Amino acid sequence: MISGAPVGYGAGAVSGRRGGRKVAPRTLAPRVVRDRAELRALLGSRELYAKRPLALELPGLSAQEAFAWSERLNGLRNECGCSLGAKCMAAGFLAALAALAVLHGPFTPALLLRLPLAAVAAVVCAGLGKAAGILMARRRLRREIASLASNVPDPTEED
Repeated sequence: MISGAPVGYGAGAVSGRRGGRKVAPRTLAPRVVRDRAELRALLGSRELYAKRPLALELPGLSAQEAFAWSERLNGLRNECGCSLGAKCMAAGFLAALAALAVLHGPFTPALLLRLPLAAVAAVVCAGLGKAAGILMARRRLRREIASLASNVPDPTEED
């Protein structure tokens, strides 16, 4: 755990009831990245998208900078795409509704009978938007990690 990090640092705290008894919250221990090689290795591993949060202890970064980078990277790792999915759902519904109104006239029985098509279009657009949101977050995560890795001094390099 990063020193100076707030209590409860680490995504994945779970609490609740099991079998009628209270269950203590669990937090996943963070995956600590200590050098440039570990950071670059993370790019090619499945651990990049694991539930364990990342904690950075990189040379050349203060504790505050490391915490800020960790939060940024963990936020991108946990992106679910819901925001873009919701926007795409609304846009898909409105576009389908407008198309149906143009084809069948506004406020007609033909439009009302085909209104479920607009709902189907909204669900399809929501799924596509969610997938696009996740893909964009993963692409940005990889760019951020590559940028951070290029700015971190390598202890094996001699001046």
